[in-house]
Amino acid sequence: MQILVSDYDGTLNPFYFKPLFSKNIKGIKEYRANNNLFVISTARKPKQIIKELKWFSIPYDYLICSNGKIILDNNGDIIYTNIIYEHEIRELLSTINILFGIKSLNYLDIYGNITNQAAYKILIETDNLIKFKKISNLISGIKVNAFFKKISISHYSDKRKGLIALLKELKIEIDSKNIYSIGNSLNDIKMLKSFNGYKVPHSNPHLLLNSEIPMINSVYTLTRKIQHYND
Repeated sequence: MQILVSDYDGTLNPFYFKPLFSKNIKGIKEYRANNNLFVISTARKPKQIIKELKWFSIPYDYLICSNGKIILDNNGDIIYTNIIYEHEIRELLSTINILFGIKSLNYLDIYGNITNQAAYKILIETDNLIKFKKISNLISGIKVNAFFKKISISHYSDKRKGLIALLKELKIEIDSKNIYSIGNSLNDIKMLKSFNGYKVPHSNPHLLLNSEIPMINSVYTLTRKIQHYND
């Protein structure tokens, strides 16, 4: 068994050429028919990407969303979330409150709904974001985004970490040489370097200049190559 992980926007779905998109989907179907796993890894949030995958009838086994923070199976069930707990950032929250004041604080689930349970994101409203940026790196592993009068706090993650989390959840033993990845953006690079990665011809210029990562024409081409290796 092999695992292929593909970025979606610009890779699996090359917006510039619809026939190639159809060919990529055909390749995925053939690849999965041979008892291989196909995973989509995207920066998009679950609701948005799932709707599009259904619209285009794109088959997949697992879906890694929000740059590795959320993983779902092909039934839409959540199998992993990079939860952030209040005790992890209690000191930061206290500092923010003392220095800038917290007008409101909400814990959000992966769909952006307010929850009273351990959440995927914390949203804080304050009146002073300019000074806040000076303390936004106080906690290692925490990602802080400031916009308008709100602060969004979540765990840092990336596509490489998301794939590692998926492999742990699956609890299957698979040789790293049988895990492949493909992408076209800067947020794909760590994943591509770690898991037999390939870039496509229309990749980000900085990725194109990366000599460590080989190029391949498309997702379809990679599915054919993988299966040829293992025939």
